[in-house]
Amino acid sequence: SKPITTSVSRLRTYWNLYTLPWEHEAWRLVSAKKYETLLDGTVSYKHEFEEAKANIINNYEDVYNSAAVRLGVLFESAKFPSREELGRKYGIYLYRNSVNLADDVRIDGLSEAATAEIRKNVTEQYNEQITGAVTSIIDRMREVASDIVARTSKPAEGLKFATLLTKISKTCDSLDGLNIVNDPRLDALI
Repeated sequence: SKPITTSVSRLRTYWNLYTLPWEHEAWRLVSAKKYETLLDGTVSYKHEFEEAKANIINNYEDVYNSAAVRLGVLFESAKFPSREELGRKYGIYLYRNSVNLADDVRIDGLSEAATAEIRKNVTEQYNEQITGAVTSIIDRMREVASDIVARTSKPAEGLKFATLLTKISKTCDSLDGLNIVNDPRLDALI
């Protein structure tokens, strides 16, 4: 239903704005400084989703019958979950984890060489992921800079920059606190 997809889309947009990609974008990274703010902001989006889901569940027979009419001969009742299954199956769940460094790796029973190899691999993966996260910050700022160039290179007669300035402000606000490597150059860029 449209309210479900709209609420999920809004939540995804919010999370992508205030987090960084981690582990091939399946997970998102947030600094400890922004963690509680992110969760607080998530509440309204999750509530919007839960309301849309409750509306479907409370009107399940109507939704089911409407699908049967709309799909006609293509309707297969076995492909529709029961009301109870629907309630259990669909939701917004937050799984929390932490980023661990190679020094956090403790493995009893392995040789020193095997442990060293694991720590080396963990460090390489961590560095690769950090590079990806930092690149995300740079890409966001590059997009904003490209928009500035595109807008300001046009004749300014009657051109309003309110939308552009709002986008710049929103992007910078979202990046504040996401400099997880504490690179002063990134802070200056933001």
